[in-house]
Amino acid sequence: MEVVVSLANESKWESTGESVRPIGSGLGCAVREQEACMTNGCLPSLLDIVSVELEDGSSESIEQPENRKIRHGSVLEKKGKWDSSRIAELIETPDNLWVAHNEKETHRILPRHAEGLPSLYFVKPDNFEIQLSKKTDKKYGKDLIYNKDFKQEAIFEYNKIKYKLPCTECLPREQFFPDYNNLPIEGTHSFPTNVKGICVSLGETYRRYRYKFVASVICGMNDAIRPILYTIGHSTHEWSRFVELLKMHSIKAIADVRSSPFSKYRPQFNWEFMKPRLKAENIHYLLLGEELGAQRTEPECYRDNHQVDFALVAETDSFKKGLKRLRKGAEKMNVAIMCAEKDPLTCHRTILVARHGADDFSDVHHILEDGSIERRSEAEERLLEECKLNQADLFEDFDEQKRLAIAYQKRAEKIAYKK
Repeated sequence: MEVVVSLANESKWESTGESVRPIGSGLGCAVREQEACMTNGCLPSLLDIVSVELEDGSSESIEQPENRKIRHGSVLEKKGKWDSSRIAELIETPDNLWVAHNEKETHRILPRHAEGLPSLYFVKPDNFEIQLSKKTDKKYGKDLIYNKDFKQEAIFEYNKIKYKLPCTECLPREQFFPDYNNLPIEGTHSFPTNVKGICVSLGETYRRYRYKFVASVICGMNDAIRPILYTIGHSTHEWSRFVELLKMHSIKAIADVRSSPFSKYRPQFNWEFMKPRLKAENIHYLLLGEELGAQRTEPECYRDNHQVDFALVAETDSFKKGLKRLRKGAEKMNVAIMCAEKDPLTCHRTILVARHGADDFSDVHHILEDGSIERRSEAEERLLEECKLNQADLFEDFDEQKRLAIAYQKRAEKIAYKK
């Protein structure tokens, strides 16, 4: 009899820290419901502590050494619940999640590169979010638009490596997707989540590769979910294209952070034109130029050379009030802060607003001209490169955060308003 902590379809041995993947008599060795049913008549849920009888001997699978068959006729018994405040005790710290040095893909791996490795890890990821997108019928190549059965994928970083992996378990809508029923079928929808741990599984070889999956996502019951902050530059877009970009990412509100909400050459982006047109598209418009704009009215925000100092702006009550309004709105819907510049790195929406509002949001997603997303970490990597501060070996006295601070300061001095 073994005592394990239930982590989705996988379990972790409480006593030794080793993992076990129960298998049963179902198709593909799946555990049938009657095999997983506990003495109380329920199926194990996340973090249940369960006693289970497993067959003796090692796994019959070379690729998944954790596989252990549940003994025929045995019954699972619930012993208690693992305290969510102790999840850190279960966390493992591998260097990476089965990533070979000569392979660029992170969602699969050639079998020879995973030889001798576990096929289960329970890790704490960074910048975790769930992305919902339209399912496609693989057999016919058609979108499944006749229902709202979205494809669920986990996007995260682990040890500075980025992963995008399918979720094998349907995550609870009420916990992860509070506005699920109102989501449009088109486009992708991102839901940032503060997670305490995820269970990642490496499948057996299928068509030359072994594929990776997120088998469970465990959150603290009282953890607040910080929203994503979106940014966009209206640039020289036609109005129809601008609206298309917003709908592509389910943006429900625009926060205009221009100090002067007008465009000499693109009058379609004058605020009095935008507000009713956005309303017709069911998109809210909020003018925050006074609070979050780059051109300031407060004398204390200017240095001796009459240039705005972004660090001083961030300390003003007005700026803090603007960030608070931004966060409050983003908790209810997808909000994009808008300015004029095409490139987020040449605009104060990134160098001032997104930077100093970072603690209020799980991530920043910059909507680019072609509709793709540049995440905060990607934008910061590009900023380091443009400021020639990306080579760590040349700046060994400065860690990445110090180099980023220097890069932000250099860019701020280049773009900040000057009287």
